[in-house]
Amino acid sequence: MLNIKDLYNHPEYYNDIIKNDIYRIFDDYMEKHNLTKKELSNQLNISEGLLNKILKGACSLTVQKLSECLFKIGYKINLSIIN
Repeated sequence: MLNIKDLYNHPEYYNDIIKNDIYRIFDDYMEKHNLTKKELSNQLNISEGLLNKILKGACSLTVQKLSECLFKIGYKINLSIIN
């Protein structure tokens, strides 16, 4: 079992944070606009299968593709890299 210090030094911790943030953004958008996954996938110009994978955190998107999808629903990426 990892302690907090080890957790913060593990890359998977940060990957999970990003995946959760992406899920919340798309899920909140669907709820706010009363959209189905099919309708959102059409709006994003991606397959419903890809959207399902994104929502499950089961796929890796390029920064460009993620940025394009988020921009279509009114979001912009502001990436911070820390040392």
